[in-house]
Amino acid sequence: MRLKYLFFALLICTGLNSCVVLSTKKYKSMVAECDSLTNRTGTLGGFITQLQSDTARLHKEIATLKGLLTDQRTTNAAQKKVTTR
Repeated sequence: MRLKYLFFALLICTGLNSCVVLSTKKYKSMVAECDSLTNRTGTLGGFITQLQSDTARLHKEIATLKGLLTDQRTTNAAQKKVTTR
């Protein structure tokens, strides 16, 4: 029986210890911080999308340039054969 009351008292102490009473100023500060983080997350999401788009465009341009380089090397090799004969 005594153990039952001890357990109940321990449970109440643990529950009260975890409760935090916030002042109005602290609450508003936390809400403002949350709003700021939400806005920042949205802004960063747009920025990430833009970077991914730019990266895809750059990969496409690099592939095009590699193709042009290969064509130019082929042309140069053919011209070299013609001039060395």
